[in-house]
Amino acid sequence: MANNYINKLGLGTVQFGLDYGISNLSGKTSVDNVKSILSCAAENNINTIDTAHSYGTSEEVIGFSKNIDQSFDIITKTIPIKKKVINSCDLKVVKNGINQSLERLNEKSAYGILLHDADDLKAKNSQNLFNILKGFKSDGKFLKIGVSVYDAEQIDFVLNNFSIDIIQVPMNVFDQRLIKCGALKRLKNFGIEVHVRSAFLQGLVFMNDEDLPRNFQKYSKYLTNFRTKINELKVSRLSACLSFLMQQEEVDKVLCGVNSLIQFKELIKTVSALPYIEMHNFDDFALDDKIFLNPANWKNI
Repeated sequence: MANNYINKLGLGTVQFGLDYGISNLSGKTSVDNVKSILSCAAENNINTIDTAHSYGTSEEVIGFSKNIDQSFDIITKTIPIKKKVINSCDLKVVKNGINQSLERLNEKSAYGILLHDADDLKAKNSQNLFNILKGFKSDGKFLKIGVSVYDAEQIDFVLNNFSIDIIQVPMNVFDQRLIKCGALKRLKNFGIEVHVRSAFLQGLVFMNDEDLPRNFQKYSKYLTNFRTKINELKVSRLSACLSFLMQQEEVDKVLCGVNSLIQFKELIKTVSALPYIEMHNFDDFALDDKIFLNPANWKNI
């Protein structure tokens, strides 16, 4: 049976500018592939594109790869500050970085601007930082402002102190923390647009035991449990991961990165014909291992 999940699909583009992903063996996506991917996205009404100032050359590649007749809802992110006290120089760096992002993207305005590091909002003088985003929104440079977060604690802090339109959160079959603790519902109660990243844990969910880096072997039991269960359900790993996320009513967009046009077409085909999988089938996959669930912590493995 046909579904409208294709409308929830967004394109992650870190691979367009960096050699990214634990399962990525082909490196940075070629410019020719980027052009083809963007054309395919436009043809299939996939309008949301996620990028960031820190994603290497991603913004520039998007800027010169999209056709003039293609219209996308582009979300980018600020340069992280990562300091306990924000000063005027930091604010200037962020503001200049946002203007540079628009220039790189070859856009006068874009859909959204997110603070790349939510902890920047915990720094002294963070209101001045947030005011920069509000200013860009008031000037019509961005339709929505928000933040990228890692956990429920950051979400609670942001909701209690700032008024945002859009948020990017991590979620996948293993990382169900924001669902279990009610943070996802709280976001929707505030009317905030929710975008999900880490849908495939950088492709880790697709790796077999023999392909795992040595330091990840201790996590093979999680992946084996996942493979065994979905084999019983007679669905693919890709279908299972996407079915879990697409069925979350509070999620507006599921951001998926691809390295090639072939991968992107497979993604679209899968999303267009997703099997219905009852949610209780995913209960056994839920973990609370912060090292495993957050790729930013993988350097500590």
